[in-house]
Amino acid sequence: MIFGCFILNYNDSTRSIELANKLAECDLINFVVIFDNGSEPDLKEILLTAKKSEKIKIFYSCNNLGYNKGTNEGLRKCSKFNPDYIFVCNSDIDVDENILITMADGIKKENDISIVGTDYLEKERRMSGAYNYPKFAEQFANVSGLSKIYKGNRKLDLVKISENLFLADYIRGSLFLANYKDISNVGFYDEDFFLYFAEVSLAKKLKRKNKKICYLPDLFYLHNHIYNKNNELKKFKIFYNDLILYWKKYEKLNFIKRSLFFFAFIVGLILRFMFKH
Repeated sequence: MIFGCFILNYNDSTRSIELANKLAECDLINFVVIFDNGSEPDLKEILLTAKKSEKIKIFYSCNNLGYNKGTNEGLRKCSKFNPDYIFVCNSDIDVDENILITMADGIKKENDISIVGTDYLEKERRMSGAYNYPKFAEQFANVSGLSKIYKGNRKLDLVKISENLFLADYIRGSLFLANYKDISNVGFYDEDFFLYFAEVSLAKKLKRKNKKICYLPDLFYLHNHIYNKNNELKKFKIFYNDLILYWKKYEKLNFIKRSLFFFAFIVGLILRFMFKH
């Protein structure tokens, strides 16, 4: 079987190529694809100059296509290497080969498993890498800025299917292993979204095909995310637009919910503007 790795890079070339070099050393991995999503020219050069293995293949986009479309373009490039399975990785993770091997063993346990994910460690805190589908009240709290007051029901709805392997609604996108044919057949991520709701919309599409999303809670990888507060209001507007689109396409968005989301957006916009200044 052919296992590949995919990394989407946007102005994070040093960490992307360091991760690619580490993954290329793993015996399990047959190839690593980096897709540069319109980075600055000097950062693109880093990918080539720091590359240490012929397993690593680099492709470029002239423009920033957005997270979902950029990921899809890169995943389509992976088809050149005929993968059976593909590890989809953010540039800001670190993972050991034994974790990848256990994930590979997990996805092969049943023919209808499309995605396997694990926990992650961020700022020395162990975090669940599995999630329930978004609920209206939780999303209202996130948009309005009231999520620190209202946490919602965070208990995972997990179903055990074998030793240390559970069914989940969807998996965090910073690292997961996917059956390449399965995600290709549903068109990868939904390109109508620019930045958000990639993983949950993919899970919804796969489950319509009776595929399984699975979770290995005994494992974790490192997520070294750097929170950038630049353009926070712009990102918030993108999140809101993607949120409305998700509820239109994958949930039920009636007039009342749409109005409440808009009210939450105005409140959230005001609060974010006030705290920014």
